[in-house]
Amino acid sequence: MTFLLYILYLMLTYLRPIETYFPELYEFRPVLIFGVLTLFLSILSAGTNTPQVINRRHIGLVSALMFIVPFSRITNGWLGGATDALLAIAPQVAAFILTVINVNTLRKLKITILTIFICTIVLILQSLYSYYTGYRTKDYLISQSHLGGGESRTEGFSESYKVDSALPVDDKSVLWRIRSVGELRDPNDFAQTILAAAPILIVGFITATKVEKLLIRIPLLAVLSYGLFLTGSRGAVVAAAGMAFFMSYKRLGKTRASLLVTLTIIIGVALGFSGGRGISANDDSAGGRIEAWSAGFSAWSQHPLFGVGFGRFLEYHSYTAHNAYVLILTELGIIGYFFWVSLAMNSVLELLKGRAALPPNAPEFNWANCVLLSFVAVAISSLFLSRSYSTVTYIWIGLMACAAAICRDSTSSATVSNEVPWARYSWRFCYLTTGIFYLIIITYNLSG
Repeated sequence: MTFLLYILYLMLTYLRPIETYFPELYEFRPVLIFGVLTLFLSILSAGTNTPQVINRRHIGLVSALMFIVPFSRITNGWLGGATDALLAIAPQVAAFILTVINVNTLRKLKITILTIFICTIVLILQSLYSYYTGYRTKDYLISQSHLGGGESRTEGFSESYKVDSALPVDDKSVLWRIRSVGELRDPNDFAQTILAAAPILIVGFITATKVEKLLIRIPLLAVLSYGLFLTGSRGAVVAAAGMAFFMSYKRLGKTRASLLVTLTIIIGVALGFSGGRGISANDDSAGGRIEAWSAGFSAWSQHPLFGVGFGRFLEYHSYTAHNAYVLILTELGIIGYFFWVSLAMNSVLELLKGRAALPPNAPEFNWANCVLLSFVAVAISSLFLSRSYSTVTYIWIGLMACAAAICRDSTSSATVSNEVPWARYSWRFCYLTTGIFYLIIITYNLSG
């Protein structure tokens, strides 16, 4: 019962039908009400769900995150903003909890991933329809031009669509980039979601039958690829290269897999997946992002433990960090960054441990790879996106924990536990990424 409610919650989260087709109902927050109801019923039924996915570490880490988000405002003298911060992070935490409570069998995991995939295809088709017909361009398209080395963006047409206006597909004067609704109103965010949906078609492709490849996998991969192409996202090209490395490094070795990364980026740019723009630190857009990182580090240095406060990055720079890791570090400090990283790291380590106990031909093994590869897409693309508080991100983190529990439950070995060194690896990740970002900032400033 609650699993069906969870699937409906996923569909509402991805497709955003209320915002798209019934905006007059949005002020009543029907999706929020439905989410709260689903969470309440899921918690009531959690004790009867077997096998259990959620464990004490999951509860402890999300509780720590829910504490630190409002506390980051309190430590900066904004006591009244604590409640708003708690309410802002609650939907993301709820998405994680809903996932780890309801997805506890391989069948449910398959249905969940398939639902996400279908929703992504629907979103792409909506945007393509707008691109080819001019329908609701303000919702589904952004026009972007390059002027004097810089970039300007206009959401949809600057005025209401006219019959004699050039359709986006025919208008070559600007770069038209598709996007979607809700959290996916930025083309780069939409590209991340498309990439995260791709592994369901990629994993197991070689062993699939010819009929399955020709009639299902290849046509659907073509839809995803074309949608990704029209987002014009350079970050997505880099994330796709990272996915290629993850899929190939065991078979090819790290050296040849690294060459594959370079080749993937070159091919992606050459084919126009970056919107006709190169990938370089000397680019104005890339330089602007590094300057935002620099502003974030400068602000963080003044508030190292709990940051400048949730949602306050824009008080220190004219636009957001365009980096989920820098954004969290700046707003929540090193303590908040540690617990945010830990929530994901714990799920990754659980999944790797559970998968290692299975033979490569086990169905659970392949689906574990599918979830892990999707999260790789999310994690790498988040280097260029401010997706620290994205609901979709927390759903994938939860799905990794679910896949890990499913792997453990399917093995005949009673010695496989869910204990992992999450704290040690999380601190290492925090120190490593902070050092790398700082080195990039220093190098950029010296070169400028």
